[in-house]
Amino acid sequence: MIGLYFFGYNIGRIFGPEYLLRLFLAGAMSGSVFYLVHHAFLAKPLMLIVPDKQDIYTLLKQMLSSSFLSATSI
Repeated sequence: MIGLYFFGYNIGRIFGPEYLLRLFLAGAMSGSVFYLVHHAFLAKPLMLIVPDKQDIYTLLKQMLSSSFLSATSI
């Protein structure tokens, strides 16, 4: 990206503004993908928590009571 900053004017004159725009967008997209992949390898793995059966029923009861009652009362 810093190379585009310094040499962008020359690249734009030689290859045209459309090529410069495509080059800039390709650099931005590849930088974003590299950032995500890099942080995916550095991230700690998530710990899975297995809830009890009673916890699942309680959670479902709370979800159903709050969403269905508010949606049907309108």
